Amino acid sequence: MVMFNADFEDKVDFFFGDADRYPLLSADQELSIDEQKWDFAHRALLTVLKTSAGRSLVLDVCESILTDPADIEAFQQRHHYFSLKRDLKPLANEKRFFAPTRDLIDAITGNAPETELSLRLEMSEWPATLMIAIAIMAQRACGGRRKDTITDALEVWQPRWAHWDFSGCSQIRTALEAPVQGYLSARDKLVMHNIRLVYKLARENQTRGIPVRDLVQEGIIGLVRAAEKFDYRLGYRFSTYAYNWTNQHIQRICEGNGSLVTYPTHVTQEVNSLHRVRNEIVERTGQEPSVVQLAELTGFSEAKVRDLRQLTNLTVSIEAEDDDDSPMIPESALLDDDTNPTIESAQSTSLKRLINRQLQKLDGREQLILTARWGLDGRPTRTLAQLADQLEVSRELVRQLEKSALRKLQVDAALNDAFQQLSA
Repeated sequence: MVMFNADFEDKVDFFFGDADRYPLLSADQELSIDEQKWDFAHRALLTVLKTSAGRSLVLDVCESILTDPADIEAFQQRHHYFSLKRDLKPLANEKRFFAPTRDLIDAITGNAPETELSLRLEMSEWPATLMIAIAIMAQRACGGRRKDTITDALEVWQPRWAHWDFSGCSQIRTALEAPVQGYLSARDKLVMHNIRLVYKLARENQTRGIPVRDLVQEGIIGLVRAAEKFDYRLGYRFSTYAYNWTNQHIQRICEGNGSLVTYPTHVTQEVNSLHRVRNEIVERTGQEPSVVQLAELTGFSEAKVRDLRQLTNLTVSIEAEDDDDSPMIPESALLDDDTNPTIESAQSTSLKRLINRQLQKLDGREQLILTARWGLDGRPTRTLAQLADQLEVSRELVRQLEKSALRKLQVDAALNDAFQQLSA
């Protein structure tokens, strides 16, 4: 039986004190609630389509999806692009969505009855989040102030939508209130009745060196996303579907922290897999497994097993005692008796001043990336993944920007002269 400390209990209970008010749902209850969620999303968009301005807006959205997909360079705040991408990418890139979207366009332009529009909308397989975002966008154009991330992203993508001209604004805003609120209530009901799943996964990961509040926050983000994406028509339980989303968000934050050396997510997962197998063998036999055994049980090559084993236990205490039998490097081994601290300090200050001056010649993102990647701001160096999250771009774009910046500095005459002097 696993024991949990009181500190953990107190912190988690702060978030989950009312969890018992929301019992687990039966399969029929999950189906009913999610059915309501989708029904409200459809109803909200159909309400927009009842007006000529609303039909023009939805047509513009459809045409933009097919012919003018969102470009990351057009988004100043990159999280808007990634929020939009997760829902629009399939519609804009997978051929199976093209024909249904065009059929929806034909139904709208042909002034088809509501039953036909509803059928075409269902066949288009638009995500509920996108339908609700368009409804909220219409509400905002009519003076509404409801917050929504996808709506924010849509308005950044095509700013004209934020100021769409609706006649009878007060009536439209009022008509949309019930379906939009109904969707949000159904989504939140799925979340609250499964909030104990976050509690369970936070308990299981409490020893990973991550603050409890961070585990809780990431878990809830994953649970909300699961409630938004879940589709009862696929035939499985929400509690099963939500586990993967919630656990994925918690594992990502765990895998990215707690180590002096940060590796890419897939490498961390491989190391964890290797150590799970190794620990199982040690517990069962009491002996350390060989490389051959680990390769057979994990499916990795022997060379890969050796490489993965080299990625762990890389840090030692700098204050360790100087022991001839110890492989660790003591602090005394790092000292250089011939070094003049005053000269070293002056050279370091001069070089730092020169580097900072030359960095000003780069553009803003290149400056930030080099400064963070090489710790020039006095903080720990940051990985490509950490910078990608900070800038809300892909890791590949961060790598390319770093490479471009280094190429520019490589031909910098002042830096080359300083390097030659320090190397002499």
